[in-house]
Amino acid sequence: MTTNSENDNSRWAYDGNGSTVDFAYDNKIFADSDLDVYVDGVLQTLTTDFTVSNAGVSDGGNVTFVTAPADGTEVVIVRDVEATQQSDYVDGEDFPADTIEDDFDRAIICIQQLIDDISRTIRLADSDATENLSPLPALAARASMYLAFDADGDLTVAAGTADATPHTAFGASVAATDDAAALRTLLGLGALALLSSVGLSNMADAAKEFTIPFQAGYAADQTGTDVAVQTYMEYLVTVPFTLIDDDGDAGTAPTGQAAILDIEKNGTTVYDTKPQFAAAATTLTGGTLKSDGTQTFAAGDKITFKVTQVGSSVAGQKFLFSLKARMT
Repeated sequence: MTTNSENDNSRWAYDGNGSTVDFAYDNKIFADSDLDVYVDGVLQTLTTDFTVSNAGVSDGGNVTFVTAPADGTEVVIVRDVEATQQSDYVDGEDFPADTIEDDFDRAIICIQQLIDDISRTIRLADSDATENLSPLPALAARASMYLAFDADGDLTVAAGTADATPHTAFGASVAATDDAAALRTLLGLGALALLSSVGLSNMADAAKEFTIPFQAGYAADQTGTDVAVQTYMEYLVTVPFTLIDDDGDAGTAPTGQAAILDIEKNGTTVYDTKPQFAAAATTLTGGTLKSDGTQTFAAGDKITFKVTQVGSSVAGQKFLFSLKARMT
């Protein structure tokens, strides 16, 4: 049977619900192996995980799972017919219509698959008069670089400065706050007029103290996720201060080995001994701050919070870490 000229589908997406096992594809394939099936991005195995019905039928058939995909999973079926010539026509021999039709169908199906692939790429708009984009630099020249566009709109690469480490929810809120007054409120520093009207020399030490909070091992919805060795937060200091203590607790303790935290000033640790959550401990063992001035921050200095070691069996989750500081 001929392929459906009014249907160019080569991709079908569904949501699993934990009970449905049959998922339709509505276009022609030639063999069961002409379909790639994914569940949450994981390629499934024909026969082991699923079977296919109606290969060779123009209106398609079903992919039937051995076990129903779990509720909330994404099921994607992709037609992947090989772009090969299957027939060998010999002078003087039969010229069967079904074979010819299948060969033409295969060519059309491969074109439809190319259209599907191209539709999922970054492309120039039809209205863009650019005839073509310049080729990318060679592999060695583009390694560890960012994709960019030059002044002429051509593809190039550039050295980026952005940190690829994702923000925590709190870090994202700091990064998204572009108003100085709102940022001071978010950080608990109070109004600028209030800060300016109170001389530090007239304040008791306790009145100059404040807390700088950090967190690691939180997902975007504030549920727990395993901590990793990475930078979790950094920002520029606006009010000079000296660090005097630290504190913290963990929602899930690391096991196997301690989880070690660090605070850096302009890339240099402020600790002689870094704070840690010992194996199986949810209470922080405080660090020993340096006394050579590294623990004192001036306006414009960069303060960085990172995790430098995680538990070897259980990494640990929901780390809340705070620095006690005194304005100087």
